[in-house]
Amino acid sequence: MSASIDYPLHERHGARRPVVGDVLDLDLTITDDSLIDALSAYDEGPERDEFALAALKIGVQALAQAQTRIDVDQVREAGDRMVDAMGEALKSHREGVTKEIADHLTNYFDPSSGRFTERVNRLVAQDGELEQALRRQVGEKDSVLTKALEGHVGSHSPLMALLDPASATGLRAKLSDSMRETLDVQRQEILGQFSLDKPDSAISRFMRDLKLRHGEMHEALEKRLDKVSGEFSLDNPDGALSRLVGNMQKTEQKISKEFSLDEEASALARMRKELLEVITAQNEADTEFRTQVLTELAGLTAKRKAADRSPEHGHLFEQALNEALQVRVGGSGDVLQATGNTTGQIKACKVGDAVLELGPDHAAAGARIVFEAKEKAGITLAQAREEIARGRANRQAGVGVFVFSARNAPDGVDRFSRIGDDLFAVWDADDPQTDVILDAALATAKALSVRRARDDEGASIDFGALDKSVREVERQVQKLDAIKKSSETIRSSADKILDEVRKMRDQLQKEVSALDDGLASLKKTPA
Repeated sequence: MSASIDYPLHERHGARRPVVGDVLDLDLTITDDSLIDALSAYDEGPERDEFALAALKIGVQALAQAQTRIDVDQVREAGDRMVDAMGEALKSHREGVTKEIADHLTNYFDPSSGRFTERVNRLVAQDGELEQALRRQVGEKDSVLTKALEGHVGSHSPLMALLDPASATGLRAKLSDSMRETLDVQRQEILGQFSLDKPDSAISRFMRDLKLRHGEMHEALEKRLDKVSGEFSLDNPDGALSRLVGNMQKTEQKISKEFSLDEEASALARMRKELLEVITAQNEADTEFRTQVLTELAGLTAKRKAADRSPEHGHLFEQALNEALQVRVGGSGDVLQATGNTTGQIKACKVGDAVLELGPDHAAAGARIVFEAKEKAGITLAQAREEIARGRANRQAGVGVFVFSARNAPDGVDRFSRIGDDLFAVWDADDPQTDVILDAALATAKALSVRRARDDEGASIDFGALDKSVREVERQVQKLDAIKKSSETIRSSADKILDEVRKMRDQLQKEVSALDDGLASLKKTPA
């Protein structure tokens, strides 16, 4: 196989060949099997030539790097040989120095034959040089220290002669004589101070001062006792006790006058007069206020009764119910229609004030619920049942909701109840707290509509849970009504209690002010 390759000028086997136009022509014969297999994988032509050229370039670069690596390895090997030679020389020198030092140390410090050990043994051995020197200085007998101590503190020394207790001229005898003389002098001095025979002794001076001061104190004490007795004697009109009793009597008389109703100018009489005037004015104001309130209440009652009897008032309650329902229906897909002014299926019949048609997304889509609002006094539950039944028929509704006004609801009617497919609720358009009853009625009516729709379809569905929920709603509304009544009773009682407390506080404040004025006048009155 041969190949013609264009390649720049390069050295090959140490020969340099001229090139023309930076191009070198090579005719190569490849006999290596692996190279033949690699080149045969490419088609003959430019593709194989480019692959061969790339392989040749990679090989040339690898050979150049290998040559550089060989030079580095030779330098490293020469350096390692030089380091090993220096290490051997240093090792040999270290061993020689170590041996020489060891020989010198052994010569001096060897335990058996060293010079230092021999010298120390001669110095510290028994009867050695050190022991002999110490024995000469501090030995038991004939030493320098023994002789010196014998001369100063020995048995025949002057110190021992002075300390000998049997010696008449010793220290003990001299101390005893000195202490005896000193004690005799002190005893005579103390006895002299307590002797009455000496006019200048302490006891003599004390007795003279005592006699002098006792006489003066006795006279002064008698005078002081006479003066004190005079101050606490009621026979002395100028005494402190007499003045105190007189002031107390005057004060008691003034206090009695101030708290006596017989004296018109007394503080108690003035306070009673002021209290009577305040109470009278308050009674007059209360009477006037009660009269005004009763007049206003009578007018309001008459207006309310007239409004209740007027048809316009019923329309207002009906409008309020429609608005409340519209708020709850908005955005749910259900359709609410006010029908109070239009006739229904029954000729000339307008019963049924509003009709709610459930939206297409509801489980009972298309079901109709009729609402009848009634704010009319005297209507009974039986009449309400007849009217809502007529409303269902007139508006083609399956469920009816009859809403009583809280003002005119008949006695004994529950705030929320169910009879068959009809619901009865008591709602106050002016009390937002009763809106929960309207919500319960609307939710229950939708649930009953679902039940009717399933019954019409003939589906066998257990509505026990639904009936239980409806009964629970009725029970909770009744409990809510009872709690509300209890709360109103508690609030009324609390208002009465707070009103009484306010009155008592005002009255007590007036009494305290009057007492303060009376005490202030007493303090200003001269004693």
